[in-house]
Amino acid sequence: MFGKVCTASTQGTLGGSVACTQPLVRGRLPGYWAATTSWPAPYVCGGSGSGATQGFAQVSPFGQSSTGGISQGTPYHSSTTGLTGTVFGTHTLLDVLQGNARGGTYKTLGKYIAAALLNAAAGKTPFLSQASVQKMWNDDLTLGYYEVTPGVRWTTNQIIAYLRTTMA
Repeated sequence: MFGKVCTASTQGTLGGSVACTQPLVRGRLPGYWAATTSWPAPYVCGGSGSGATQGFAQVSPFGQSSTGGISQGTPYHSSTTGLTGTVFGTHTLLDVLQGNARGGTYKTLGKYIAAALLNAAAGKTPFLSQASVQKMWNDDLTLGYYEVTPGVRWTTNQIIAYLRTTMA
């Protein structure tokens, strides 16, 4: 299972043992990422629309540029995030983290996926990669579940519950 750290003893193969423990939880909750402007590359903190935060780089699908001092953060659904779909329209990661984007049943999952993506990019969850986070979102969105291992499927609520265990 994700997040377990296992070590084997060095006593022969018959007498040896394997011990698994939970690693230190170092990931940050959605509220942390919503309140800080220090985000790991390639993600840019900023909102969308007229209420955008001042002083950040504006992001377009073709890269970063600055326009008039109003920021446009990294879009939630973009090639930068690898999060497919249109659930949050043109809203940014920050919009979703702050709860400013409508997302129906995906609103809570969206917050935790955004935080998990930022945690992975910041190296706060070495056991959970950006690719794994992207797959959780993309599979749940297209299939209605995330298959952890063959035959083991997590619902949206189970994905959220797992992601919460990676954050403090």
